Amino acid sequence: MMKHKYKIILLGLLMILLLSACQKQTDPKAAAESYVDTYIYGKDNAKFNDFFEDKTSDIKKESKSAFVKELSAALELDHTYDANLSRIYESLNKKLQDETKFKAETIENKEGKAQVDLMITGLTEWQTGDFEKEVIKDLTAQKVKITHKTTDKELSNIAKNSSLRVINKKVNEVQANKKAQKITMLLVQDPEFKEKWIVQNEDEFLKELSAKFGLN
Repeated sequence: MMKHKYKIILLGLLMILLLSACQKQTDPKAAAESYVDTYIYGKDNAKFNDFFEDKTSDIKKESKSAFVKELSAALELDHTYDANLSRIYESLNKKLQDETKFKAETIENKEGKAQVDLMITGLTEWQTGDFEKEVIKDLTAQKVKITHKTTDKELSNIAKNSSLRVINKKVNEVQANKKAQKITMLLVQDPEFKEKWIVQNEDEFLKELSAKFGLN
């Protein structure tokens, strides 16, 4: 009887050890790399859920949708221009994929907390200069003729099409920054999923991260 109880106790201890091993905190550097790959580069990163609780239903779709929506509102465009804005997004995204890079380094990792520094070589700011002057310059170059017979609707369409050309030109001129910039990612242990991480002040961090990559 005593031997049987002893075996049960040993089995229970073994189960506890196995569960503890399964919940071992994941590598913060790998977590940071997966985070950037997913949120910035829109990669289909299967390992993301190993590091963070899934909140990324469709990053690529959400990112493009937000870009189109914000630019559409800024230029006062209707949905007929969505395809044009999508193409501009794809051009910017290709620049991002081809010309930016980052490196992660774990600075601290203890007691359910970690600090990872990211050195980011992002894109130069792509909406620079006097936008109205750029549009006028474009209209002059296109030799657009405006007469007293030109309707308000026609004027509006001319201005919108010119704005799209200027933005597309700006995106094509974007290149990588010469110097890398540092941003610090602070991670804390997920209280529910012990092996996973939570990014501290995630909304603010994601905005700063996007800005460092030139996506502001």
